[in-house]
Amino acid sequence: MLTRSGVAKRLGKSIATVRRMEGMELHPTRGSNGVHLFDPDEVDAAARGETVDRSHRVSDLATRGYVDDGEETDGAHADAENRVASLEVELSRQRRAHAAELEHLRQEALERERRAAADRAEAMRSARAQAERETVAAAVGVFVESLTDRELAQLGEDGLDELVALLGSEPG
Repeated sequence: MLTRSGVAKRLGKSIATVRRMEGMELHPTRGSNGVHLFDPDEVDAAARGETVDRSHRVSDLATRGYVDDGEETDGAHADAENRVASLEVELSRQRRAHAAELEHLRQEALERERRAAADRAEAMRSARAQAERETVAAAVGVFVESLTDRELAQLGEDGLDELVALLGSEPG
């Protein structure tokens, strides 16, 4: 086991940096004299940027309140191992449930995006049709404005309606 000072030397970091790493990359235990002690394997893993699975260590279970520090008998160790095994099963179940929920949320998001894209496409079609109607109306207006009173009288109301229908029809 290494002290903070030993960890700092091994990592080439300051003691303050080692303190900041505690609880994240490093998980010390306290010795009987209150000194923080670090697992050399965990320190080496932190130096490589890796983490070490510490969930199975009885001292860590004691830190988390799952077992008492004083439990060192084989029966207590077996109980701790059983507790760890049941926690691992529960964790696995929760991970599967979370993965399923995440997939469900992803599918909902995809469906919302598909609907939004369809809505945008419909809005574009509608805007295009409105613009075409406005263009036809403007063309009819310009044409009618260019007609003399005599030409308008000759064209008549039915002729104007026919002209509007012709200008508004889609080319085929």
